[in-house]
Amino acid sequence: MVNSTHITNEESAAVIEVSGGINLARLLQTLGNETRARIVGVAETNAVGATTIVIAGGLAEVQHASTHITALQGVADVVFFAKPDLQALHLLLKSLKISEVTRHTPTIRTPEQKAKQRVRSAEELDITQINSWNVHEIRRYARSVEDFPLKGRLISKANRPQLIALLESIGALMPGSSAILYGSQQLLPS
Repeated sequence: MVNSTHITNEESAAVIEVSGGINLARLLQTLGNETRARIVGVAETNAVGATTIVIAGGLAEVQHASTHITALQGVADVVFFAKPDLQALHLLLKSLKISEVTRHTPTIRTPEQKAKQRVRSAEELDITQINSWNVHEIRRYARSVEDFPLKGRLISKANRPQLIALLESIGALMPGSSAILYGSQQLLPS
């Protein structure tokens, strides 16, 4: 098995049958190098020397792979499913002893990715570094400013330049100064 053995309900799939080890190697090489479809799994070779491969991916990716490999020597048959029935595919994969079908593929993030995506609280933000803040942090800061002219969803819809201009217009950002107004108090960033 090359990639994730799960097929989601948003993916298309294809089942390919190929005969002979050399033809199988050629097919796997072609799938890996010349198509963008994901190889879900390869079943064990049966008594007559045929091997079944299951691929999945986006509709165009699997459709391209299916038509591209039909010309290869040894490919006995290709069945393409634009919108496969997950229960039927589950039974097929189980009978081939490849894998099981799931409704979604979990996303695994590294601790660095998690830390990078975290939006800091208003208290953690240093106003002198506002140019490095992402728009979510600016929105969080804007919500913490007592006299900010926008409220609720309007803050969520405002983009970065709009938020900074509004913060400057009410004096919550003092250009050229390290002092900020937080609510009605003047604070210095830590």
